[in-house]
Amino acid sequence: MMSVFNENTRRLILAAEIAGYLHDLGKLHPEFAGEMLGGGRNLGGATKDSCGINAAHGAILEAGRAYPPPDEMAVNPDLAGVLTGLLADPAWAEALAIPASWLRSGAVQASGLGAALRQHHAGDKFPAEQLSFLGDLYSFGADIRDSALDKASGVAEGGRQATAHAEIADAFGQKRAPYSTERLAAVWDDAIAVIKAHVFSPAATQDIAVTRRRLLADLQPLFSMALGETRRPTNDVTLWHHAHSSASFFKAAVAEGALRAEVNFKPLQTDEGAFDRGQLGRVRFRLLGVRWDWQALTRGMLTTTALVSLSHLRREVVDDLRELFEERAPVGNLIYKDDDGVLVLAPGFQEDEAAKSDALFARHLLDPLQEAIAECIEPLGVGTPFRLCWSAPALYLTDYAEALGLHADSCRQRHLQAGEEKLRVLWESANAEQGKLMQICPQCGLRPAETREYALTESRSRAQPLCDDCTALADRDAKRARVRHLAADFDFRSRISTMEELADEGDSSRVALLSVQVDAGAIASGTALITQLARPVASVRSALTAEDEKQKGNNKKHKSADISWLIDSNALGDWFEKRLDDLHAGKLPSKDDANLARSLLGETFWLTKKDGRSAAPGAAQRALEVAQGFLLRESAALPEAWQLTRHDGDRLALFAMRKHASPARLQRLWDDLRALWKELANEVAGTLDDRLLPLTLDARGLRFIVSAADADATVAIIGRLLAQRLSKVRGGLAAHVSCAVMRAKFPLYIALDVLGRLDARVPQVPHQTWRVESRGTNDKPVLDIIGQPKVCEPQVPPADASEKRVINISWSTPQGVVHWQVDTATDDPGQSDMWHPHVIAVTRAGKPVSGPQRLTHVLDLLPGDEVLVPPMTFDFMVLEGSARRHQLAYRREGEELRRPHWVMGEAGRSPLLLEGFAEFSRLVADSRWDSSKIKGLQGEMVETYEKWVRDVPAALRPTGRDAWRAHLRNILLRYVTGDDAPARRERLFKAIIDGRFFDAVEWTTFVSRTHRSLSEENA
Repeated sequence: MMSVFNENTRRLILAAEIAGYLHDLGKLHPEFAGEMLGGGRNLGGATKDSCGINAAHGAILEAGRAYPPPDEMAVNPDLAGVLTGLLADPAWAEALAIPASWLRSGAVQASGLGAALRQHHAGDKFPAEQLSFLGDLYSFGADIRDSALDKASGVAEGGRQATAHAEIADAFGQKRAPYSTERLAAVWDDAIAVIKAHVFSPAATQDIAVTRRRLLADLQPLFSMALGETRRPTNDVTLWHHAHSSASFFKAAVAEGALRAEVNFKPLQTDEGAFDRGQLGRVRFRLLGVRWDWQALTRGMLTTTALVSLSHLRREVVDDLRELFEERAPVGNLIYKDDDGVLVLAPGFQEDEAAKSDALFARHLLDPLQEAIAECIEPLGVGTPFRLCWSAPALYLTDYAEALGLHADSCRQRHLQAGEEKLRVLWESANAEQGKLMQICPQCGLRPAETREYALTESRSRAQPLCDDCTALADRDAKRARVRHLAADFDFRSRISTMEELADEGDSSRVALLSVQVDAGAIASGTALITQLARPVASVRSALTAEDEKQKGNNKKHKSADISWLIDSNALGDWFEKRLDDLHAGKLPSKDDANLARSLLGETFWLTKKDGRSAAPGAAQRALEVAQGFLLRESAALPEAWQLTRHDGDRLALFAMRKHASPARLQRLWDDLRALWKELANEVAGTLDDRLLPLTLDARGLRFIVSAADADATVAIIGRLLAQRLSKVRGGLAAHVSCAVMRAKFPLYIALDVLGRLDARVPQVPHQTWRVESRGTNDKPVLDIIGQPKVCEPQVPPADASEKRVINISWSTPQGVVHWQVDTATDDPGQSDMWHPHVIAVTRAGKPVSGPQRLTHVLDLLPGDEVLVPPMTFDFMVLEGSARRHQLAYRREGEELRRPHWVMGEAGRSPLLLEGFAEFSRLVADSRWDSSKIKGLQGEMVETYEKWVRDVPAALRPTGRDAWRAHLRNILLRYVTGDDAPARRERLFKAIIDGRFFDAVEWTTFVSRTHRSLSEENA
């Protein structure tokens, strides 16, 4: 690795990062919760007067602090020592000292790790001589880059939590933990003890990397018990996630200043040496992706032990990359990881010319680190291909697609190979050896392996020699370590070690390889979060009206802003469009309109003279540039088919309303998804008495194996748990289940290839139009499509108020009726969740809807309304040979994906709806046919379909299809009897014509069959 930083520079960057982590330490104090929760009094006014700091939690180091109170300081000498040390400490001041040659004269150096803490809420009255350059760089270059997105709850009513019912929510809008002054009291004391032990130990500044590592390990669980923002619904971002994100921005900003040896920090300073807010636009960031193809790496795995071992090596590679980017060459922090690699928040190297900016990024960061990155990846195997992918420099990080490598044609990529020279030597040595037969390793397909001639009667599938790297993946040591590695990922120890043992335990000869996945691209781009609103228009209007009344009471001359036009989100979009039209014409809005625009957006700087995020010459042009580079950018990824925007004004309205995909919020979501996958695996293992063989788990999903006889119960468990956990956010977030069924001794690599082909549909699944058949709550009648009470299955009487806020929705879908139960409760009985459970409406009351007004709360839905829903899907394939997998490819037709089907032919069928799995699983039972009847009738259905539809000329297919359907109805009329026959006939008819019935027969009578059931059937 080329030298990136000398030791003093490393110390500076790591010390600055620690300061960034500690910037919101005051939010751990119990008084912060008392201040922010219902009935509390904001103490920012008092600290503004006493020490020039506009928020009390930012004033904890000052003599004029509001908290901790004097009596607490008096009885806790450790607390007094920590706060004094954060304010000023010679050792840390030396570590934080920026070389004089990097700065203009007059710059103020940081006196301690509290610089960011003190300055991120410093007001105009804060002593100018104490405004350190580093503190201001944090405040304007880092903190607002995350807070501007993950704390967008301001100027909205209903968000302030009641003291008795405050909570920390998870990324799915559900309660994760209580939040209170009592809870913070213990956390505060523990955090002070941790800081004292690590930050102010005698050796703390001798090896700052070690200090950082130990400090963060102990702070993470404590910071996770506090909030960065206490108001709903942005009470999902914990203090840990906010601190990690903003510290990562700060670290990258400091690293860029250190790397730009030609100018360092001088372009960011005024002539007097202070931080120049007019140059904010120069502080930008990129995402750097280090990406490999996990499916390609695992496609040839011959054993589960080899797959688990490679997964463990992948974790070690991620740890090595983390150490490289975060400590050895500290240019940024890892903010995302999955099976395919990592993303790093990195410096942007912003220049007016994009080519010059990219050249600086390559010269200062990519080129010096490329070799070291390859060395980190080499444990995955000599010759492993990987890519470096990076995004353009941005003010705010809202576009992950380029860094994830989703744009294959992007010019910001390097295609590389780990250990390329070693791979060349391996092959040269292999070719040079006399008397040995060599081949490409059948598992990795990269490295040389010995081979020999096999007899015609000899199987070579299990006995082939592998290359050295692949042999080590399944040797004796690997087998012993396998259980330990899996326990670290899944939080339980599996007692099953082989697929044969798993099949036997399940009384079957087959196993089912299952995968649960989400679309990481949709999450990272923010499209999956679009149905979660932080500031619904009604709450903004109420807050503005209340503030106006307050101002009238304080000032009789107060002039009210006219918001009579603010009737819905489309009106908001139209108002913003007029402001944009004026800006395009070079006309600035009036002072009142500018103030109103900022209030409506929940954005502090736009349309102000102090907005230095753009260097454009004119004020109107600067405002447009900030809008394009920030305010409008997040909605650029929204599909046009969703019709959420009629013009750019609507995109501003969406910015004003939505919960944003900030780096901190995404980190919380990835963490919660990992926790969900672990919960799911543990739920399945517990239900099946540990008859489960776990394989891999990352942020996007998990893979495991169960006995084929347990597959039906397993998919049902997955569907039930996903429906519960994703209840509030199903309007935007969907998970998908894939299953490959095979004999226990079937080649694993073929099954993995099939599972990869099934999972390939996940990012392709389009939203579908579903119609509301009925809607009601647990304590109110369910209304049908004509608005009359509907006769439903008996409901369990609601036990408490929260259950009364569960909305029951029945949807008419392309595959029949699907039922949702949407939780609209919060922990507060007096506050329902008006933020998360939204959907994208297509029609309301029979009329089409367009623009942001399409975002509709489930409580506002009525029977007959049509909605765009991301379906959760289930698809499976039974493997009796290797050829069938090659037909497995999806194509889109309108709102459906289709793939070739063994009965329906090229016309194919759609993946099954996971939320309709219960009905799918019951289809065969609903027919009430015995096995011989099923066999005979299915044979007749398939034969007539082939002769009349599938295998005839295209011109004859319409009439053939009509004849086939008429024939089906006659069959069902004859063989489906009973009082409920009409309804069962209709369900079966629809399932037969779209192919689901044939799959249900295969799933029920073949996949789920046990040895015992087969014996009983034969008897």
